[in-house]
This record gives sequence, C-alpha cells and structure tokens, in this order.
Amino acid sequence: RSAGAAGLADEASRGSGAAEGSKKRKKASEERIALTTLNADQLEVRLRELANEVREATMWQEHVRNATPAGKARFGDAPKDRARTHALYAVQKAEQAYMETQGELEKRGRRTPPDCRLPLSTCRGGLR
Repeated sequence: RSAGAAGLADEASRGSGAAEGSKKRKKASEERIALTTLNADQLEVRLRELANEVREATMWQEHVRNATPAGKARFGDAPKDRARTHALYAVQKAEQAYMETQGELEKRGRRTPPDCRLPLSTCRGGLR
C-alpha cells in the first residue's frame, strides 16, 4: 500500500511542478499591492508596467473589434459581444490601476514620467 501511495504522491508532485511552470505571469493590474507602502521609484516602475498593459489591452480591444467573426444566427452576435466585453473589461481594469498609481505618485509630489504617459487616443475610459 505505501509503495502505491508513494507512487501517487510522486505523480502528484510532478503534476503540481508542471502546473506552476505553465502558469502565466500576473499582469500588473492583477497584482494586489498597497500603493502607500511603495516608494516613489517602485511606483514609477509599476506605472510603467501599467502603461504598457493599458497599451496592450487597447491594441487587443481594437483587434477584437475589427477581427472577431460574428456569432451564430440563433445567438445573434454573442461570441463577438462576449469577446468585445472581455477586451473592454481588460482595458478598464488596466486603466483603473494606472489611474490609482498615477494619483498616488502625484500625491507625493512626483510628476508622471514621459515614458509612462498615455496619449488621449489610447484612453477610452476617460483617463486624464
């Protein structure tokens, strides 16, 4: 019995190791961080990551808008709408995290670095 149990334990440990290796890296907007605990340099790094994430999410949203095929007739445009909604939520989540980080940085008297600024055309949800 113990040999069989040990064999299962070995397989389970190998499976969990493979699962950890295949996990995607968390996006900056998915990381739960207390912004007040970060110093100004760490905030700038986070702001850069979030600016890149907003740009990527916006590009993905445009791709989905232009390239997603229409859904089946009985569902209307359900798959297209679902993909669009998912892309919109990704943009909104990234923008929200960006605005919170930018606000915290400005509260400390630091300006937004030029490479972290987003053009107004990038922002759909009313970023400054």
